[in-house]
Amino acid sequence: MAEKRVGLIPRVLQPGGSSAYSVLVTSERILLIPDELPEPRPMEALRMVFSEKEEAPALSPVDHRTDDLDEIAARDGSVTIPLIAVKRAMVENVLGTYMMTIELAHEGGKSLSHIVVLAPPSELVKGNKRSGISARETKLRYARKCQELVRRVLTPTIVSEGKWLD
Repeated sequence: MAEKRVGLIPRVLQPGGSSAYSVLVTSERILLIPDELPEPRPMEALRMVFSEKEEAPALSPVDHRTDDLDEIAARDGSVTIPLIAVKRAMVENVLGTYMMTIELAHEGGKSLSHIVVLAPPSELVKGNKRSGISARETKLRYARKCQELVRRVLTPTIVSEGKWLD
């Protein structure tokens, strides 16, 4: 059976940082796709300053509906989470910020966690505010939709053992 696109979370943030990602959920994996290239490390930045190249490469836009999934996964900064490796998942409210954590089985019995902040696009917050919906309510609705999308592709065991918003 071919891998199918299930849905898109248009914007999540890396905790403690400003890196923004979109999240493409498929029938076999979850892809975190950077909206822009990560900041270069100090030594890479120095090499860029003294190199002959004019500027750093730009990320080409991704068409989440039609681009090849393997090509999207291979992009610089992309993270692939195979659904078969997911041990635990949760979406929770931490001091007014909605966080999604996906814990994976990793080599040697260790686990690896991916944590993202579920931050709705500013256009959504502004549009809802004009309609009389508070930013707090917009964040909650966005987190619930993201939660529903991820729960659709996880196994029933992972869903039943996960920690979810009410």
